[in-house]
Amino acid sequence: MHLIAVLDNATSHICIARFAPAESTEGYLLLLEDQLKKHGKPLALYTDKHSSFRVNQEGHKNRLTHFAQVLKDLDVELICANSPQAKSRIERANGTLQDRLIKEMRLQGISTIEEVNEYLPEFIEESNSRFGKEAREEEDAHRPLKKSDDLEWLFAHRSVHKLSKDLSFHYNKERYQVQPNSPNRFRKIHIEILERPGKPILIESDGKSYPYTS
Repeated sequence: MHLIAVLDNATSHICIARFAPAESTEGYLLLLEDQLKKHGKPLALYTDKHSSFRVNQEGHKNRLTHFAQVLKDLDVELICANSPQAKSRIERANGTLQDRLIKEMRLQGISTIEEVNEYLPEFIEESNSRFGKEAREEEDAHRPLKKSDDLEWLFAHRSVHKLSKDLSFHYNKERYQVQPNSPNRFRKIHIEILERPGKPILIESDGKSYPYTS
């Protein structure tokens, strides 16, 4: 299991943390969604150069990863650290968590990812009260989410497909058929598929969602 976390730069408080099966874009997006819903939008996120955050392949470094595109759409600056020393604060926090959190998990009898993620908010609150510090300024720099910040749409993986004459298409080895009110207008058009892990896909065209069967 991998512990991923967001640390507040002003107070050293742990804002959000969760265990994930792997260090992946999906895990980071779930953590970011928790952060946005609980605290709002930060001005910037400071990360390492993991492939979830930036494209490291030569010749493609100007492209944005899915995670980076989500931050851009939310008007959150992404800053990738140039060295391990540059992000030493989160590394120090991780070192403390590797010691204290593991011991607390043993005391609590926690042995599954579901149990530890349920326990983490309690642990974080206690840890912040002991090791956090006061910010130099009282103002909270987080910004509230706007009505236009549709997280389901922003976080979804999107792909474009062309409909056949019978308004069907294949996706992930399954056949789907779109059911619009005016079928004749839909023949051979391109539709956009929005997918999030563990949720049914959404089908859109020109910004409108449409029902479908599979």
